[in-house]
This record gives sequence, C-alpha cells and structure tokens, in this order.
Amino acid sequence: MNNFKKNIYKTVIESITPSPFSIESSVSSQGLGVLEIFNGEPSEVINLSFVMSGDGTFTSLYFTDPVTVLVLDTLHESRNGFMTLDINGNGTSNYVFEPITADKSCLVTITSRSSGINEGVGYSTYV
Repeated sequence: MNNFKKNIYKTVIESITPSPFSIESSVSSQGLGVLEIFNGEPSEVINLSFVMSGDGTFTSLYFTDPVTVLVLDTLHESRNGFMTLDINGNGTSNYVFEPITADKSCLVTITSRSSGINEGVGYSTYV
C-alpha cells in the first residue's frame, strides 16, 4: 500500500474510532482552574463527588455552570453535585479557590452517568 493510501486509511480509522471518555482539570497558580469532561453522551448528566483537602487556610471553592454543586468550604469539605454535558457530550466548568493563595486541592470523582454507561464511573481528577 502506498503512503497516500496509508494516510487516507489512517484518517478514516481515526475519524470513526471514538475518543475515550475522560475527566481532566488544569489549575493556574492563581487558584483559578478548569474542570472538563470529554466524550460523554449528548446532554448527559454526570454525577460527581467533591472532597476537599488542604492546609486549612482555604475558605471556599466555587464552580461555574455546567457544574452544579453547593460551595465547598471549611464546614462542607465533601459534597455531591453534577455536570450536564452539552449536545456534543462535553462539559467545561471554571472554578476558583478563595483565598487564591491557599494550599488546596479537591478530588472530583465520577459516581454515575445518566446514560447508564459504566465507562468512566470511578474516574477522578484533582482540582
């Protein structure tokens, strides 16, 4: 098979092979970050658990839509919430720790999916 045919074959295979379901996060040194879920089902609801840890100096952690969870703080270091994915099966939420200089982290774990698909249940990331 010549290189042209190999490249077309590779492109076709990559375009029909679904990307894996995943949860990821990124954070800046300023206490601001992004929580993302990729390759779910369209408009799917992903149930999440949030568990805070840190040096005790943080006062709160806030998430923006499409994550719905009550504020995590020193009195409520563990909460359940969810993210509603868009029509492409993806979701992106910004978050901020206050104060932004706090030594902090929060373990976010997928507890279930409204689609009933088990792939990804138990996946987690730190924010």
